[in-house]
Amino acid sequence: MELAEHPCWDQAFAVEVPLSLTSKSNYRRQRSGRNWRDHQAFELVVRARLRQALPEGWELGDADAKVIERPSVVMAVLGQTLYDSGNTPKGVADAAQGVVVHTDASIDATVAITRRGAGDGRFTLAFARLPAGSDLAAKAAAAAELAVRAAAFHEGRLAP
Repeated sequence: MELAEHPCWDQAFAVEVPLSLTSKSNYRRQRSGRNWRDHQAFELVVRARLRQALPEGWELGDADAKVIERPSVVMAVLGQTLYDSGNTPKGVADAAQGVVVHTDASIDATVAITRRGAGDGRFTLAFARLPAGSDLAAKAAAAAELAVRAAAFHEGRLAP
């Protein structure tokens, strides 16, 4: 769902992913076997949902340009999980590569908000695109507003 315009960003969207939120850092330690394959499958589903939700006109910038010359992106991840909130964004950021951003290096701010508990089979992702070269204050303002709107979307208070 495309989020309403805001002075903090050029464009933003939120999407619900029908999976329990997970942590890539836990799988890196056990890079073999079923657990790693499970996380790869998780990233494939996330990538597919992002492709479906990506609003028309979303610009990644020139793939050959320096990262600082591409649009700046802010990401919010919200869900219920037993994992530490700081560990949840990496797999999502990796899944966004090639869809929302060329590389996850373009994600300049990440907000992870979790409710402690076993996963409830869904989580919310939100992304905002800012102009290239945005300063820290602009990124912080966009991250704060994106987090509020993503939480409203996650809790069903922001309808598509």
